[in-house]
Amino acid sequence: MRALSWALAWCLIASLAGGLPASARIGPPKQKTKTIAPTGPVVLVFPPDTLQGSGDLTTDVVTEVEESRLNASHVYQALAFLRSLPTIKRSLNDATLTNPDVSPPFEDIVKLKKLAQAAGYNFVLSTAFDAYRFDPEKGQIHITLSARLIDFSGEKPKVQSATASGVTPEKSAQHETDVAAARQLVRSLTGQLMDSLLPKTAPASSAPAARRGSVR
Repeated sequence: MRALSWALAWCLIASLAGGLPASARIGPPKQKTKTIAPTGPVVLVFPPDTLQGSGDLTTDVVTEVEESRLNASHVYQALAFLRSLPTIKRSLNDATLTNPDVSPPFEDIVKLKKLAQAAGYNFVLSTAFDAYRFDPEKGQIHITLSARLIDFSGEKPKVQSATASGVTPEKSAQHETDVAAARQLVRSLTGQLMDSLLPKTAPASSAPAARRGSVR
């Protein structure tokens, strides 16, 4: 009987404790995770140009790493170039831009400047696969990537360029489109490019052009 009384007493105490407000409960308060939003001028990130289809299955890795590194730098913030951006759609509708203007390749600096001005931003990031070669004897894929971070805010474009090359481990690929290892290599190479391109301090021209679109 005494054991039953103790059990009932403990149940009553537990139910009362469960009904207490969070501020009255025993234990340290939960700390909220603070997310720091990207800051700085917007960089319009263009999809990487490929060589006759080679590298198509890895282009998403390039864009993912570039946008992530730009946002994490707290010097820039990334915006993927899409023809569906409101400012680009408007320019297409009023014939300020044409379909070839908004289609790859994005290697021509005059074309990049035209698109940057239409979007309303000063900075662009353009990337290209300069080499993508499969070696069937060694089962390897050789890749060379290059990138340009271009500032159009002045009278003349300021261009920063970087190149990175590498090869997958031997016997890591059965064919050109066996891209599991290639995707890992592309991720590493893109990281190297961003290490070279990202400044250690905020750029002198830190104010973006008048924004007419919105950052995703």
